[in-house]
Amino acid sequence: MSMEFYDLLIVGAGMSAMAAAKSFRSADTVSTILMVSNQPDIPSRKPPLSKQLWKGLPMSDIFYNPAKFKIDFRPGVDIERVDFKKRIAYFANDRKVNFKSILLATGLKPVELPGTSSKAVYFNTLSDFRRLKRQVKSGQSAVVMGGGLLSVELASAMQDVGLKTTLAISGQWPLHQYVPKQLGLQIFKRMKTDGVEVIRQKRVASINESVELDDGTQLSGDHYLPLIGQVPSLDFLDLDEDERRHGLEVDKYLRVQGVDGIYATGDIIRMSGYRESFRHEENAILSGTVAGKNLAGGKDAYSPSMFLYSEFFGLRLESIGMGRADQLKLAAFEWLDSEAKGIALLANQNRLYRITLINQSFKPEGIGNLTSSLIGKPIRIDADELMGTIVRKYVQ
Repeated sequence: MSMEFYDLLIVGAGMSAMAAAKSFRSADTVSTILMVSNQPDIPSRKPPLSKQLWKGLPMSDIFYNPAKFKIDFRPGVDIERVDFKKRIAYFANDRKVNFKSILLATGLKPVELPGTSSKAVYFNTLSDFRRLKRQVKSGQSAVVMGGGLLSVELASAMQDVGLKTTLAISGQWPLHQYVPKQLGLQIFKRMKTDGVEVIRQKRVASINESVELDDGTQLSGDHYLPLIGQVPSLDFLDLDEDERRHGLEVDKYLRVQGVDGIYATGDIIRMSGYRESFRHEENAILSGTVAGKNLAGGKDAYSPSMFLYSEFFGLRLESIGMGRADQLKLAAFEWLDSEAKGIALLANQNRLYRITLINQSFKPEGIGNLTSSLIGKPIRIDADELMGTIVRKYVQ
């Protein structure tokens, strides 16, 4: 079988991959593109899987059309290995492709727990959504594990479709990476009001016929959703343990190890000079857009977006910043119980590191300025006065 050649090989078919393809095509309408995915579906947006699709959003609204951008798309393709020096990708079906440039945009895969159960769904893909949507029925029960954004969103979705839901988290409050205790306890209160049982400060030991916690407690349900963490989906690469956990290090142009022609984007990257990855929708699109321009010959520098949002239990979370909320100091806080809305400023050594809102929104046009002028900078005025200024100038 003769080897195929493509100018650009894109491995992955999510938001970041499509953002890269779009921006590449805006500058280069001639080069050939092959996009491959290990999933059976055409490219799609991932955030609606845990939110809007459970509220009635038509599934057709989440799909992209690769053909619109003159992309040869192949679903259900597993890559066995990539020879970057020879620029050859080897696929599981004995096919191989020679490429000029390659973009790695494979996203994340779930961390699995000991044990097996037919009730468990490691929710991560459109196929997982379809399976769970097909199986759940009002009146059943679900045990959701994990205190991050995805687990809280899915706990909300399960409750919305009529399931008795239990959420087991390892922290003192939900979303401890993004919200301080004062806001986390308000979220916890809302969950209890909505009928969700929240088990705090317990880790999941295994999943079999029941869910076993680290103190020996057994939880039973009709559906188990283990969402205790995710790692980069890069099994086809020879990586060290740190890279497997935290992703590929890229330079400011999103080149892997500074090598021309090999780029990475989305949730699998970590930027030189940053101690953390920014794994959320804004960065998936932004990093993909920058990578696509640079693959087409540009020299755009990528600066991570520090904005994220989530929706659950009738609340909207918006946050700008970096650092784990449970490891930062609360500098200023306000909560209006009558409107169920609040704001918190989090700091480290008198530098502002995170601004978190509940049921309020940042003005879109001000997010960039807010990030560049305040995040990581010294707090030079009274923190409560700064909070008031932020609300007046940057919150709508």
